[in-house]
Amino acid sequence: MSFGLLLAGALTLNAAEDTHLNHWEREMEIARAIRKRIVKRQAEAPSPPFKPFTEKLAGGKVTFDMLPIPAGTFQMGSPNNEPKRKVDEGPQRSVRIDAFWMGKTEVT
Repeated sequence: MSFGLLLAGALTLNAAEDTHLNHWEREMEIARAIRKRIVKRQAEAPSPPFKPFTEKLAGGKVTFDMLPIPAGTFQMGSPNNEPKRKVDEGPQRSVRIDAFWMGKTEVT
């Protein structure tokens, strides 16, 4: 489905019932409807395999090795009782990250 069709479908949502909404509220309603449809489509789409791969740039002379970083949680910040701890290192909290790809080596 194209973005235009997605937007057109969202614009027809409750069109007869929302004449009382101001412009901003209508814009937010449209944005929420579009997001809902995008999230639904992403959930329905098959995920590509999450394994290392090599990306080749134009001409195939330059390549980048990419590594999958799985989703997970980690503790960010240092504990209050850590020796030489600085004020800007806290508070310590649990952080969740989504899976992502990272280059095997740095690029400059």
